[in-house]
Amino acid sequence: MPPRAFLRQRVRHARVVFVAAVALALAACGSGRDDRPDATAPAQAGERALSFLAVGDTGEPTFLPALRSGQLAVARAMAYEDARQPVDAVVFLGDNFYPDGLREATLVSQIGAHLVRPYCRFERLDAERSSEVASACALPASERRPRPLHAVLGNHDYGDPASPKLQRERVPLFVPDFRVPDGLVEVRRLGDGVDLVLVDSELLMQGADPTPIRDALRASAGPFRVLALHRPVALANGQQLDPDGGEMKLRDAVRRAVADSGVGVQLTLAGHAHNLQVLVEEPPMPLHVVAGGGSTCRPLAAGDASRRFGRRATGFARVDLVREAGVARLVATVFETPRFPIVEDLRGDAPDVVARFSVDASGRVRDELAGR
Repeated sequence: MPPRAFLRQRVRHARVVFVAAVALALAACGSGRDDRPDATAPAQAGERALSFLAVGDTGEPTFLPALRSGQLAVARAMAYEDARQPVDAVVFLGDNFYPDGLREATLVSQIGAHLVRPYCRFERLDAERSSEVASACALPASERRPRPLHAVLGNHDYGDPASPKLQRERVPLFVPDFRVPDGLVEVRRLGDGVDLVLVDSELLMQGADPTPIRDALRASAGPFRVLALHRPVALANGQQLDPDGGEMKLRDAVRRAVADSGVGVQLTLAGHAHNLQVLVEEPPMPLHVVAGGGSTCRPLAAGDASRRFGRRATGFARVDLVREAGVARLVATVFETPRFPIVEDLRGDAPDVVARFSVDASGRVRDELAGR
């Protein structure tokens, strides 16, 4: 075959492969069971006192990330949302580095690819070793808006035995605002009456005593408490994700710690499921948001009575403390994003609001889009 004909054949083959890959990925995300149709968000009433973004399962390794990385697409949508209405912090819900956590041998490249490149809008790069990863950030310092980066660990973050310690101790040398709790639980006061309670669900899965969670909740000021951990603890998720019972034990341990604390946890944020969900249960843990669409997506299981919304899609959540007529509520908005950065670039508009639920300090939950 002549060289030019061979080259044309290879180009055609590459196009077919690329189109097929796009089609498969589109079929894999955003096409699963939906509990409700897309919704257009009305203007958010009330005065926002505090805001943060939450996303899990972000550490996706990928080939040609500029074209097909779900992580980059979601991160760009998060940056867009922050530009629209600035937030005060970002919460990472675990599985920050795939597939086996952070490794000493690839420390610099992993931090650059999976933390700095996607999220540098939210980062200061002025720490001891920041210069080693600064080239991964495409934004000049004048366009970055650094925020506290609160993170918990997921099951993949424990893949390498050294990974948890590396994330706690070494990542801040590159990205100084990235912080992982040193132990089972840590409470961080976000301000305006909101406490973020970071819990390491993997330590609980390994048999850790949940008593420190109870004690941390008792010591928290509130009145609003947001529990952030990797594995969901809503009843439906515990049943569907681990039929052998490990996650049911996790759920029971967390529930017991919250009940014994004598205080309410109005909102629980989790990842692990690689999709977007909202589940509603009874107090003291009424509202659960799964924002595990940070890079890839997986199907939802059927038959979850507590689920009020579910979508097999990539995306993230935004949480606002809103005050209206003297009443404060935590408002959790779920965003669905395109699967590919190139689609995000071509659209150039806001990510889609697909769910919005709120909860007051007493635990009363309201579907804001449905008006009830």
